[in-house]
Amino acid sequence: MAYISNIDAISASSGTTKNYKIKDSEARSLLGSSSISSIGDGTVTGAINTLYTMIQNISGTIYTVTLSAASWTLNSTTGYYTQSVTVSGVTSTSKFKINGIVYPSGTTLDSKAGIDFAASLLLNGDTQTNSIVFSAVEKPDTNFTLEIEVK
Repeated sequence: MAYISNIDAISASSGTTKNYKIKDSEARSLLGSSSISSIGDGTVTGAINTLYTMIQNISGTIYTVTLSAASWTLNSTTGYYTQSVTVSGVTSTSKFKINGIVYPSGTTLDSKAGIDFAASLLLNGDTQTNSIVFSAVEKPDTNFTLEIEVK
């Protein structure tokens, strides 16, 4: 299987570089052509630049959000607990995924278990303008931080 490799996507906002390894067939599918000569300006560089732009559009922005044990409120309509966290730049049409839990430095195994349990109570999150409202089946009694990716 052929690969186009070493395509570096550099984030304009953070300056971080991500390296992508993409199957040749996937690149052709993404670019909508099986011939490099019909992509961009018809050169390999043009095709890679077009692919780079498309990858930038696929990649999201990484944020960390902290959910405070004291900030959960009961929604009497749904019966779930909710908490809104500020995430600048998020819109009501943004999509996000949780990449994982961010543990504070020096967290013990017992503390990690408590954080894991608190995070496991999450149901979902709804994006709004500059915020995400998280819902939980029960009120978490521990603060915890999540890494999320927003697109």
